[in-house]
Amino acid sequence: LLRHKTKYFIPFVIGGLLEVGGYIARGIGRSNLYNLGTYVVQALMLLIPPAFFSASIYMILSRLIRFTRGEKFSLIKVTRMSTIFVVADVVSLLLQGGGGGIQASRGLQSTGQAIIIFGLAVQVISFTLFLTVAITFQIRIGKSVVEHATTNVHSSDINGSVEWKQLLKVLYFSGCIILIRSAYRVAEYATGFDGYLMR
Repeated sequence: LLRHKTKYFIPFVIGGLLEVGGYIARGIGRSNLYNLGTYVVQALMLLIPPAFFSASIYMILSRLIRFTRGEKFSLIKVTRMSTIFVVADVVSLLLQGGGGGIQASRGLQSTGQAIIIFGLAVQVISFTLFLTVAITFQIRIGKSVVEHATTNVHSSDINGSVEWKQLLKVLYFSGCIILIRSAYRVAEYATGFDGYLMR
């Protein structure tokens, strides 16, 4: 981030720091299981980091598409891609964070829980769409190279550097991990505090 001035990694770093803080708070909470403040801090700091990770991942894909000059193969205009996904990510983040705060209030646990579930659902839908865009891009650009179609992207441009293909694999892997985590958290909050996953 500092050496290469990759500002689009700022959310990723923030997410990592939040997770570290969340696990520290969880460790502290072991000695006092009934301290509400510690519980709220660890719950929030472990709930919202994937939204920050997602923001960086979204911005990486748009830059990767520009790098390969493959804008015409994208389902969504590259100029709008980061905006659409990051806005969805911010909405998801606000819903999850707000729901977590509301959940700490007495008598509003079920309301906070519903808001968190909705925020997680927004994240799942957004990330599923993102993976669809990424996979479609890779399939289309691959076909273009194989068929030697007349496009703005030449075979030598794409295959001259294998790194972008490796980067896509990393995006797929991290995307699937975030999807699995979000699906787990939806099930966890949907079954409530007395549910198997929460306990």
